[in-house]
Amino acid sequence: MDVDTLMLTGNSYFKQANYEQASMFYLAALKHDPQGLTLLELVCQLCLTYLKVKNYDQALKAALIFKDELNGQADYLFTLGNIYLAQGKFEAALENYRLTILRGNSRDEGINSWLSYYNQGVIYEYQNKLGLAQKAYQKCRNYEPARKRLQNLYPTKKG
Repeated sequence: MDVDTLMLTGNSYFKQANYEQASMFYLAALKHDPQGLTLLELVCQLCLTYLKVKNYDQALKAALIFKDELNGQADYLFTLGNIYLAQGKFEAALENYRLTILRGNSRDEGINSWLSYYNQGVIYEYQNKLGLAQKAYQKCRNYEPARKRLQNLYPTKKG
């Protein structure tokens, strides 16, 4: 199979929540030495499969193998932030989300803005830095989960 077929098959298994099979196809595709956006998508999807099955160490190992090739890509930095968040490495996660916002080159909506701000807000809220959490959530604009978290931080008084 060629890289595209392997990636499509992996995506199909991923949509079925069969993450073990998906990861096998992503790894097979990576052995074909893909470049550019194909490499970026494969690495991010592979790491996401590992996150879904809570294999955080493997996700980090897979991501770091491609650090030199992908470090300037927002999608990669966002994925790395998600891995660090899952591992409880909050400062590393915050830094990767900050860099994601600065890069501005994501193909996926929200990664360079509200999704990264939202994840920052979650971390700040967990760290009890409520002022920073509020600022991060406010930058999410109309993202409903951020609005709900803001309401939980500052509930409106009735009566």
